Amino acid sequence: MNTRTHALQARSALIGTIRCTTVAAVLAIGFVFGTSAVSFARISLSAPPKLPFVEVDNLSDLLARLEADGPVLVYFSADWCAICSKIERRVFPDSRVVEALAAFRLVKVDLTRLDAEREALMKELRVAGPPSMVFFGNGKREVDGTRLVGPIDARTLVASALRAGAE
Repeated sequence: MNTRTHALQARSALIGTIRCTTVAAVLAIGFVFGTSAVSFARISLSAPPKLPFVEVDNLSDLLARLEADGPVLVYFSADWCAICSKIERRVFPDSRVVEALAAFRLVKVDLTRLDAEREALMKELRVAGPPSMVFFGNGKREVDGTRLVGPIDARTLVASALRAGAE
């Protein structure tokens, strides 16, 4: 047997050992917490809830969204924004955030491709860039002290949402 074949066999054996160890760990954790391994795996691997953002790309579309009843969150984001990606992966799926934003109409402005209409939206709402969140209360005005810019955590987003929703 040549050295390459031996190395491939050793690698395959290692991968098999890792898989068996992972399955054993899932079973053990499931046993300890009083749940079956299948339901434990389903809980830990299930996708987080997605917030129902509606995308707008111009001022007239945003104004139409603001006309309906209830508070509105306008979220400025971009594909190239690393902080936005972190917010979308870690903050938005948080159950406290999902609950706090349940009564909001959620609007997203994607700044990945910046054009004149999106620039006009940014200028109108005084947004420098992503990530930015602007909260509008029932009076269709921005609620003072709720604007979020840059990195945030779930607690900060929930606090702004509660304040904007109460107005």
